[in-house]
Amino acid sequence: MEFFRRTFHDIKLRLHVSKVCSEASKAPAVPPTECMELAEAHPHLVASVIGDGLGRTSGAHLYGYLVLLEGLVNSCSSSFHSAMAQDCVLQENLVSLAIGRAEGSERRRSRHLARLTLLEYSRMFADEPELQSLAVLARKVEQRTGRHLLRAIVLENKSVRFVDPRPQDIVVYSPTESTVGTAASADGPAAWPCPICTSVNRSTDETCLACGAARYRNSNTFPLGNKSAVVNGQKEKHTCSDDGGEVNNSVACPSVSVEGGGVSHV
Repeated sequence: MEFFRRTFHDIKLRLHVSKVCSEASKAPAVPPTECMELAEAHPHLVASVIGDGLGRTSGAHLYGYLVLLEGLVNSCSSSFHSAMAQDCVLQENLVSLAIGRAEGSERRRSRHLARLTLLEYSRMFADEPELQSLAVLARKVEQRTGRHLLRAIVLENKSVRFVDPRPQDIVVYSPTESTVGTAASADGPAAWPCPICTSVNRSTDETCLACGAARYRNSNTFPLGNKSAVVNGQKEKHTCSDDGGEVNNSVACPSVSVEGGGVSHV
């Protein structure tokens, strides 16, 4: 009979603590006095209720439970801290909130506060040997995500906003006609092609950089001083007779000769 009485008392107390914590999470700016008294009298029960609330609640109530937990940590004695250090469900739910996907503004706000809470625990309980399970929660988050917790918090504060382009943001590029191979001025083209090897040279070059041919000013004539390049591959005499005789190249077959710097066909 005593067992049933004790069990009924525990269930009734847990329901009462759950109701008080649920009401406190709706306005968690300052933890109510009753909630603080319950945390001092039954620290393990209050820590368990808050841990369950962090795992099942969503939206604004989830953020409220985080704020309530922060208020109790700052207001209560070390007995509540020890109860938190022994509650594995509470610790795992805090880590899950810090590394979980955040869809919606309320969820992002809760994740941001969870990360700040774990970062604060890593500094607050670093020198307490019995509270090391709370101090290493930030390290667990970093191991699971592969990123530094502080860097993740800083990147959360950066936002990207898409705006429509303004008239001054539009840069118009006007296409221009290429001047390669055309006479752009009286001095000559901006870039000139070599008639021997067809390489394009700069306007300041007087000779072709590829074959060494001199630059020409008139498109109807070839440059001087490079006669061998013009007649390269040509022969002075060819045999083009059908009966096997030799015919002079100047009579039967066309030839190329260089006269006065120009090219003439005979």
